[in-house]
Amino acid sequence: MGTRDCRRRTRAAFAGCVTPWPVLLAACSVANLSYREVERDLDALVRVEGAGPDEKLVYETDVALAPWYARSYVLLPLKPLLMLGLPATTRNKLENPSEKVRELLVELAPKAGDDLGRAVASTRLLVRVAALDESALNRIAALDGLGCLAVAHGVDLVAGLTQGTRALDAAADLGKWRADFQDLRPAARTPPGSALAAADAERYRAALAGLGATPRSHWQDRLAVVNSLDVARRDEGDADLRAATTAALQQALGFAIQWSVVDAMAGRESALVDVRMRAIEIIHRAGGPDSVPLLLAWLVSSPAAKATGEPDFDSDVMLQRRLIHYCGQLDRARALQRVQLPGREPWQAVAPVEFLAQIILNDDPFTSPTVLPAREALARCLGRSKVGLADDLGPGSVDWVTEWYAEYTRTQGAPR
Repeated sequence: MGTRDCRRRTRAAFAGCVTPWPVLLAACSVANLSYREVERDLDALVRVEGAGPDEKLVYETDVALAPWYARSYVLLPLKPLLMLGLPATTRNKLENPSEKVRELLVELAPKAGDDLGRAVASTRLLVRVAALDESALNRIAALDGLGCLAVAHGVDLVAGLTQGTRALDAAADLGKWRADFQDLRPAARTPPGSALAAADAERYRAALAGLGATPRSHWQDRLAVVNSLDVARRDEGDADLRAATTAALQQALGFAIQWSVVDAMAGRESALVDVRMRAIEIIHRAGGPDSVPLLLAWLVSSPAAKATGEPDFDSDVMLQRRLIHYCGQLDRARALQRVQLPGREPWQAVAPVEFLAQIILNDDPFTSPTVLPAREALARCLGRSKVGLADDLGPGSVDWVTEWYAEYTRTQGAPR
């Protein structure tokens, strides 16, 4: 009897000290990995092939990744000891590597935090995924990561959007800045990282300021600027020049983040409509009501696209309803605001009230899921108490939207 009691007490003590395997496995998550482990796993999973327009992402299926005991929340306090005696990675054969990449992407930017070096490394991958990945879900995860980095590093996602990205491409001094940077960067000095003469240091500061101050028009060019400045910052031995390089890098990093989100709003592919929606949400969250006229300016089709038969705005119903919702939150002043982008004529700009009125007047009110929300949004913007449905109209009366829009286009300019 005593022996059986002893065995029961031993089993009970063991059960109280050792967590069952199902519980350990259930607590496994990439959220329990460190930034370095997430970065290492992504580097193992994602390979960049090609260059320029041929660049693409390839996801590996047979890779060494963090093992389950490195991802276990229950074992997190013991992780440093476990990793001393157990392998840091284990071999995995993945049926869906894209899903594993997405899980890690979600964790990358939050774990990078406000560390500049980590932000640069994270942005390199996030920008590529947002631009190249075949999966809309992965692109959305990358955009969320870029939005997270924007908050951590104080990047204003709305500032400068009315200026476009062509200024640096066409800058008269671009060639000089690039040549001076190549000639005077730390790796080009003798010895590397040594101090520059006063005149050369002034030229180098001007090159840094010029390259970092304005965004390039293509994401690959923006990443190239970030990469070059990051290498120069790490190699720089002069404290004053390191500070100037860091300032230029922070600006270039902000542009890489900002304009990748803006680029994601472009296009009309139905498979990527959710990506466009998320990019719009990120810009609106950053800019609030003031960003709505700006969003419409970026989302309206260019004259060249319209000439090919493309409609003014994306025809996806959910995207249109989201824009209608944003417009319906505006006061009259914002609702009447037009934003003219570089390279566009004044008549090509569109105000939120125009966007709403065109939906109301051009779509069938009985079958369209957007006419009623647009009518209500327009009435709110203009301070009307009624939306103007059939029961608001008397015999022989004219729809108020038709009358208002005719007067609006007469005073504001020809309708689009």
